[in-house]
This record gives sequence, C-alpha cells and structure tokens, in this order.
Amino acid sequence: MRYAALLIMVTALAAGAPAQTMPCAAPSFVSETVQPNLLIAMDNSGSMGDAAYWSKIYGGRDTLWLKSGAPPRYYGYFDNDSSYEFSGGTFKSSASGKWPGWLLNWATSSRTDIMRKVLIGGKFSSDKLLAQCRGSWEKRYYKGNTSNYNQFRITVSGGTTYLEITQVGSDPPIGSALKNSAVNVTAPLPFRGILHQIADKDMDGKWDDNAPRFGLWIFNNGQGGTDEGGGSYANNGGRIRSYINDPTLTDLVNDIQNIDPENWTPLAENHLEILHYFGQITPLYGNANFTPGAMGVKDPYYDKKRTMMVPCAKSFVLLLTDGEPTQDRYIPDGTSLPNCAGLQNYWNGENEPPISSGSNGRSWLDDVALYGYTNDLRPDLEDEQNVALYTVFCFGKGSALLKSAAKCGSFVDRNGNKRPDLQSEWDTDGDGVPDGYFEAEDGWELEDAITRAILGIIARASAASAVSIVSGSSDGEGTVHQAYFQPVKFQGTDELLWSGYMRALWIDANGNLREDTKKDGILQTKDDGGSVQGDYVVQMHFDPATNETKARRYRDPDGRGYISSLILVDEVGLNDLADVWNGGKWLADNPASSRTIRAFADADGNGIVGSGEMKSFTAANAAVLQPYLGAASTAQAETLIQYVRGVDYPNLRPRSIGGKVWKLGDVINSTPAYVGKPTERYDQIYGDAGYAEFYQQYRYRRNLVVVGANDGMIHAFNAGRYVANPDPTSNNKGYIDYMGQAAGKELWAYIPKNLLPHLRWLPKTNYCHVYYQDLKIKITDVQIFPSDAVHKNGWGTILIAGMRLGGFPITLGGSTYRSSYVCIDITDPDNPAPLWEVNTPDMGFTVSYPCVGRVGNEWYAVAGGGPTTFDGTSGRRPKVYVINLRTGQLARSIETSDDDCSIGDCISVDINLNGQADVFYFGTYSQWGTAVGRMYRLVTCSSFFPGTEQADPGLWTLNTLIDVQRPITAGPVAAKDEFNNFWVYFGTGRLFTESDEADGTSQYLIGVKDNRMDSARTLAQLRNVSNIAVNGIDSVSYNGTSGPWLNWRSFMTDMSAYRGWYRALPVTGGLAERSLSKPIIIGGALLASAFLPSDDPCALGGTGYLYAVYYQTGTAYYNPILARGDPGTSGVGTGDSPIKINLGAGQPSAPAIHISATGERTFIQTPTGAVISVGTVLPYSARSGNLFWKQP
Repeated sequence: MRYAALLIMVTALAAGAPAQTMPCAAPSFVSETVQPNLLIAMDNSGSMGDAAYWSKIYGGRDTLWLKSGAPPRYYGYFDNDSSYEFSGGTFKSSASGKWPGWLLNWATSSRTDIMRKVLIGGKFSSDKLLAQCRGSWEKRYYKGNTSNYNQFRITVSGGTTYLEITQVGSDPPIGSALKNSAVNVTAPLPFRGILHQIADKDMDGKWDDNAPRFGLWIFNNGQGGTDEGGGSYANNGGRIRSYINDPTLTDLVNDIQNIDPENWTPLAENHLEILHYFGQITPLYGNANFTPGAMGVKDPYYDKKRTMMVPCAKSFVLLLTDGEPTQDRYIPDGTSLPNCAGLQNYWNGENEPPISSGSNGRSWLDDVALYGYTNDLRPDLEDEQNVALYTVFCFGKGSALLKSAAKCGSFVDRNGNKRPDLQSEWDTDGDGVPDGYFEAEDGWELEDAITRAILGIIARASAASAVSIVSGSSDGEGTVHQAYFQPVKFQGTDELLWSGYMRALWIDANGNLREDTKKDGILQTKDDGGSVQGDYVVQMHFDPATNETKARRYRDPDGRGYISSLILVDEVGLNDLADVWNGGKWLADNPASSRTIRAFADADGNGIVGSGEMKSFTAANAAVLQPYLGAASTAQAETLIQYVRGVDYPNLRPRSIGGKVWKLGDVINSTPAYVGKPTERYDQIYGDAGYAEFYQQYRYRRNLVVVGANDGMIHAFNAGRYVANPDPTSNNKGYIDYMGQAAGKELWAYIPKNLLPHLRWLPKTNYCHVYYQDLKIKITDVQIFPSDAVHKNGWGTILIAGMRLGGFPITLGGSTYRSSYVCIDITDPDNPAPLWEVNTPDMGFTVSYPCVGRVGNEWYAVAGGGPTTFDGTSGRRPKVYVINLRTGQLARSIETSDDDCSIGDCISVDINLNGQADVFYFGTYSQWGTAVGRMYRLVTCSSFFPGTEQADPGLWTLNTLIDVQRPITAGPVAAKDEFNNFWVYFGTGRLFTESDEADGTSQYLIGVKDNRMDSARTLAQLRNVSNIAVNGIDSVSYNGTSGPWLNWRSFMTDMSAYRGWYRALPVTGGLAERSLSKPIIIGGALLASAFLPSDDPCALGGTGYLYAVYYQTGTAYYNPILARGDPGTSGVGTGDSPIKINLGAGQPSAPAIHISATGERTFIQTPTGAVISVGTVLPYSARSGNLFWKQP
C-alpha cells in the first residue's frame, strides 16, 4: 500500500463560505519521474537577422502596399490593433498615436525577433523590448495607389544592434518625423513566451518540477576549413550555449536573448557534434565548448536536484531553423562514437532529399539523425541512451531534408529493424508528413508549431515513463478489465491532466490476454496469417532499454493458445491495443447531458438514504445541491454541476483533448470490480435453497464493471455478458451480449454526500491533485432485504466503497464532511439503490478494506480506523468499527491497544462452515521507524471455538493473534490444512512516504496456526525458514548445508512442532523488501507479491517480486511451484528450487490466478502497465478439496 509523498494546501475562498484548503496529494511514484532532456538547437545563421516580412520588391526596396479595407496583421512586439506615439525614446501605446502597431511590426521585425518573442517573449533590456537585424533594410510604405507617399529606412549604424527608423523624403510619414531613434517598446507584463507557458506554469520565474531538462545549442561560424580533408574545421558544427539541466530559467532566457545571427547553417555537422555531446566523446570540430569525461554536473545525464546520474532520461533535440544547410561540408564516415561508420549514407535505400542551396550544403542531416536515434551513445551507462530529433522549419514550408530528418530521428520502430520503413512508424495520422516535423510561415504559426513540437516531445517522454499507470484489473467471463491513469497526456497543443481509463481485453481458455484485433466483439483465437483471422495474443512487458511499456502481439496459427506455437507480429504501445470496450472513450464520445449521475443530499443528516434524498446531479437541482457543494450562488452551483458532468468552460481547468472533453477522472487505487452472476454460492457451500433461487434469478443479469475515480464518483460501466460458443471446434469462442446498451457505456455514476463539498477543487485552474473515491470496491451477496420481486428471499448484491485518502475533512454550514464508507444495492445493475454512508469523527481516512460476515441473523461490515494524515500517521489508538449492513448504523467500535496506529485490511472467516463468521482478522501499522504492528482477532464465539457465535457485537472479543512488531497494511488470508490446522497468512511492510523507502528493517512473510482463538502467538514459536532450501523430495537443506532432515517427510514432521513459520524478506543496500498487498492461497501454494524500493529514480520506485511457497512450510515445495530456470527466478541459494521471481520495475499488484485444463498461470500487474504472466504448478489440484475455508 503506497500513499502520497506530496501535500500542498492551496487556499480557495468562496463568497459566503468559510475558508477551506485544497488537500493536494498525489502518488509518490508519479513525482519521481525523470524528466526528458530537451536540447533546443537554435538557428543563429545570418539569415535569421533578415527582415521577417518581405513583400513586393519595388525599385530594389521592400515595399508594402496598403489597399482599402482592414489592414494586414504582422506578428511582432507591437499590438496590431493599437496605435503608438514616440516619446522619451520609446514607442508607447496611445489612442491618438499616429503609428499603427501592425505597420511597426512589418517595418521592424527580424526573424530573430520573431523567434525570441515566440520562445521567451522577446529580447528586453530593463522593461524595454528591443528589435534586432543585420545589415541595412530599406522599406517603403504606400497607402492607396501612389498618393500619400511615405517612406522610411531602417538601418543598423555605428555597430549598434538596435534598429533605427529615419525619415526619407519630404512627404511626412503618418506621424511625426523620427530620426536616429532606437526602436523599442514598453514590455507587456507578464513577460512570457512558450518556454514560460510550458515550463513555468505557476509563474514563479523558476522551472516547474515536471519541466523538461532544457539546454541550448547554436551553430559555429563554419570558417574552419576550405574543403573536405583539409583545414582544421575548428569552428564547424555547433557548440553548447546552455548545458542541459544546468541553467535557471533566467539563464536560458538571457542566453536566447544574446544570440546574434551571424553564422552559416551546418545542419548535419551541428547534429553530429550534438551526438558527441550526449555521448561525452571528444568534440569532432574542436569548438563545441564541452569537455568529455570532466563534465560532472554538466553531463547531460546528471541530475542536479538528485545529485546523481539519471541514465533513464530520454533525450530529444528540437531543431529550429529557417533554411537548408550551408557550409555543411565535413561528415566523416566514422568518429569515436559507438558503432559509428558510414555516416554519409547511413539512411540507405532512400533518395537523397534535394538541396537548393549552393553554399556547400549537403543532405546528410537525416543520415546523422538516424544514427543518433538507433544507437546507444553511452555504453558506459545502464540502459540505452539515444537522441531523438524533432525539426521545425521556420518562415517557410516544405523542407524535404527537415522532413526526412524528422522521419529518421523520431519514428516508432514497430518491426524492430531500426529503420523507418513503415509509414505507420513515422506518420501515425496518415497525412504523409512525419510526426516529428513542423513548419511555420509567420509568428503565430511558429508559436503553434514549437508548442506542438515541445508538447509532443513531453508526451513521447511521458509515454516512456510514468504514463499509463495500471490501477488494477478484474477477471470476468472471457474478459479482463483494466483501469489505468495518465498524470499528463498531450495531443497537439492540448494538455490533459489526471485522466482515467477503463477498458476490457479478452482472456482465452489458456489464460492468454488477447486484444479485439478485428474489433468485432467476438473472441476468435485462430489466425493462420491468411484467410482465417483472429485476435492477437498480447504479452505486455516493460522495456528498461527504452523505459517504455510495450505489448508484443502474436498470432495463434492453430488457435490453441500454446505459447510455443505463437508467431510474433509486432510490438506496439500499451494504448495502441484494440480494446474489447473502453469506458473512458465512451464518455468522451458522448455528451455530458447523456449521463445518469446521482448524488446523496442527506437532508436529515442521518447518513441513511431516505425518500427524496437521492437527487439527479443536474443543473435543474442546483438550488437543492448548492448547500452541499459550498457554492456561493445557484448560478455557481449550476456551473459546477455542469463542469463535473463534463462541460468545459473557458475560465475553468480544461479537460478537452482532440476536440472532446475527457470526463473520466484518474483511477489510481480503486481496482475495478466485476459484477456478474451472484458469486458467493451459499447454495453450494451451505445448501441454502433461498440463495439458489436468488442465483437462478440473476444468473444472466447484466454484467457491470464498477470503479471509483478521483473525479468524485463511483462509475458503473456496461460490461455486457460473455456468451460462450458451445461448439469447441469453432474459431468463434464467444461474444459479448451488451443487452441493448452500448459497449462500455457508463450506465450510472454516484457521488457520495461527503464528497460533494470537495467537487469545488476540480474546476480550479491551479488544481494539483485531490483524492476522491480511491479505495478498491467490495462486491458481495447478503441477505438483508425484505423478500420482494428484486430481492428473492431477501438476498441481494451490494457494493461497499471506501474513499481511501479521499474525503479530507471539510467544514460547511456547521457540518463536517469526511472520509466515509458507502453502501449501494446493485442487485438490479440497471437500477442501483444507495443505502447509507457511514463515518465517525475518529475514523480517519477510510483506508481499511472492509470485510463482511453474518452473525446470528444480522450481517455486518467490519473496517478499521485509518490514518489522519497523508503520510500514514494517526496520532491515536485506532478503533475497529462494526457496521450493521441492514440499518447502516454503527453496531460497535472497539479501541485497540496500539498508540499512533492505523488498521489495515480485514478478512472474515467461517471456520466450521456453518454460515456464521467466527472471527475477523486485521493488522495494525504505525509511522515509519516504529516497531509496531500486530495481527488482531475480533472473535464472535463465546468459548473461542467455532459454533458458539454470539449475535450481539457487544459480546465479541478483541485480542491479539501475534505481535510481530512490523507494520501490517495489507489483509491476511486463511486456510485449513489436511490435519485440521487453521492457518492465517500475511506479509509486513509499509510504503506511505519517501521516508518509508529508506527503512532497512527486515520484513516478513508469515504463516501462523490459530487453532485456539484465545491465546497469542509469538515470533519465537514460529520456524524461521529464510535459509531452508528444498530441492526435491529427498533434498532439504539449511543454509546450503545438511539439515536435521533426511527428506521432505522428516522436514514436515519437524515443522509440525512449530506454531507456524516466517520468512525474512531480504535487505539489499540498506533497503528492505516488503509485502504490501494481500496474498492468495490456492492448491497448497501461497502466492505473495513483494516490493524492494529503490532510491534510483530510473527504477520506477523499485523492483517487484512474486513469492510462491508451500503453505505449510513457507519454503519451496519438493515439486517447485515456479519452474526451475525461468528467467528471473531465484531460490535460497544458487541452483536451489525457486521461491520467487523478479517481476521487473515498479510496485506489483496482488497476484491473481487463472486455472485452465492446461495448467495455472499467475497474473501480476505493475505500475508501468505491464501484465506479467507467470507459469505456476500448484502442489494440489485447486479443486481437490485439500483446503477448506470460507472468507465472506
């Protein structure tokens, strides 16, 4: 369980409402992302000093003809729609001024001026904007035809870089005569260009935390030699002006201001020298201004904030140039760069782009770009360091060379041959223009082009790091449902923050994930590559070389799903898979008015949803909902309601991308819950005939996927109903019956009362990130209803949802709204009926995953008190809460004996299978560095033996199962062995904040027998199995040496004398591996995920593992559960039977197992979006009856 490492309180005031603060919190693994290197290669050739606007040449002069009608518009320092007067050496806006702004822009702007204004707002001195040109311009302005002849000349004189306007001729200009006056204009405030808008959103004059690591590069003067092979070429290529990650924002602005347009345009030489810089190789041309091997903090892969190297930083070059290459003469066939040979024709098989320039221009840029993009430039660092190239053709269109360079320098290599030979690799929209190429003819187009280029680079880098973070999945019949979120997403110039996604993929009979390749809603497994087409098998993985999550797609030639027979088709990004359905996309494609959203307006304040208290969340109910929303007026409430429904407003936080409003908020910790036919099967377990009738009534009901999101809602999506084909020989294995509704449609959404006041944060333009409905949702069947047409024999299906870190206390109208548990009747999926909402002042955050059990004739939910802060502390002794599910009332709260603690997830157990919960188990945890944590029991039985359950919760007993002095945040599991021993299994560890990551205290996996529920166990009564290796039925050893056991049988006899076992998880480099999610137990195997944090920002927070041990010993089984020799597996010692497997980067989810006729496979998801499938051999058949327990 991982919490936020970030808390910022942002004050927001509403008229008539008390001051409140925005409780900003976000997952720490998001803030740990390494930002990309972005080197701006800015053209400083002489042509950049030319006039930006050349019109008709008349008499050898640049001439502007103004006809009748609206005047033209020109991008520049002056406001086109304002008039100016010249006073005190400065142009100032004046209603009576005689100089129109558009004319001054036309007359005074050079290309460099335009570039500076686009990037940084312009060149300025104090509060003046300064224009700059080269040489001498002469411009004439004509009004009408030839009358009112007005001419003025613009020159550079006396070595100054300022423009001068001088009157020429006797006919006076429009305004007063000017002579020898510097062209400057008072700077607008705030003074911001694209770099500020993208990388300094909070306008504090400093780089934002998520800003790219910018640097600046310019051309050298190109006068170092006269021909290839001769001369020193000391000044060819280019040089670094601002080292990556080194300049402050002010430094970079100053460097851009002070670039003079004076050189040639050696594009290929320049890019080759850039590759030497990234590769830290001795400069080829000698004047690049960097020293390899001695860079230290100026190494492009060094992070000043973290004071360490970050080899996972993705590197990009943004080339801004106004022309084709000149004096681009010397590209050797090879340099000291790795694998560098044949550079002049590295991109073979392509026609050379035509070069119009005659000044020693060459078409080598695309060759050099392809080399730099497809080779590892830093073999001395981990992973792969290459450089992508994006190009912007400034003040022109149609540069064949820049298009080819962008194509070679930024393609997505789908077929793995390191060549852009498929159009889909470099042209995703099919318009024939490379995705990494941009062009512009004027300043406005240039703003758009550079913005789109930089945002495209950020999006590309984001896709290779923390984007597409998987929240969880749930298995349905024939489908797997996956939720994920993106902290930021870019499309063109649109930026979307904190978006959520909910989709379905196929899962076949052998446990293979498949996309819906044909997009026909039918699971088809066979694909022979010819006439028979099917759905590709999908294997997701994280590629550390590129820091990206990818999906390999395979066709299945015989349709049987055997891994050995699959044929690789290609490799695509996670978002490129063909979904069976996608709920986020459905919401984006449909209008806000089509949604069914309801909210709880608790008029009497009792937490029970009474008559008339369930309100449609529409503008029509704004007056009723206004007090709960904290809105200052009905109009303000209407706007907020419409915004939450999915209507964007110009002055509120935008959520539109690609012309559509993305309505689904981020889904982080709320694993999607699948609602199909009733699943508890009390008819089979207990012989309950009433439940059997209930089951038959709803066996074929509509299936839902329900998920909580940080947009304030619980969402229910139409998952349809999977219908299997009874013909096993058919390639059509099954389809989804959507039962008259659209696939993936949001059928309904619900906003709890206690989240209504928090909705105010969502539209804020300074929105950080706020948790709302963020806990995993529990679905169960209970008998709490009157017997009616909906609730056969009183049975029904309910949903219980906590908010996790959502619901930060907020006071409104004399009432405090806080984190709560919500219960909804979803027996009829199309007509949900919210029942109640529960919290108490001392409950804290509703982080504890509740459990449900029947005792006597009542049904109860049990949950524990959570932390009161985002760092996981509570400052009090937590209580366990018993909630009557029928009434929604608190039946009892019981205080534990642990100071400054919180309670983790809960399970209930019916040990003797009599339909009554005998005991509820849950653990506790405290703050970092505190040796506190025990597993508690809440026992319902009077004699502490099953069968003596007491209906009155006031008679239940809270006691300790075992005090392990380690934090227990995740829920336990339970099982009964063949000797009638009752076992409880759990892991220890916490990971709330960055401080937790540094905790080197060894954590445990534990299995403890609990045959008497009235006495406590100690760790000393358990066998430490950390160093016991099992290598077969006749080979059991201790720490690599012979133990006291001859074989497996004698080892089991020895183990029977202990009250259980524990395994110490390893500590590596002072960092402790820990168990953070609930394990599973099935077929004699205990499967538990674990996580080893890392202080390396390139490790996505750390490394995940899956443990697979025998449930009675905590060791390997004599027939290994994990296959020997599988990549990533390891045992106690080298060559021992494996007990765990390395899952790669990121904190893994809890494991889930898929059982088929061909075997078992365990699935684990990582935050990167990868779904890891691990072959598993269970000690016993999962249906053999060896394990008997019931966890309601």
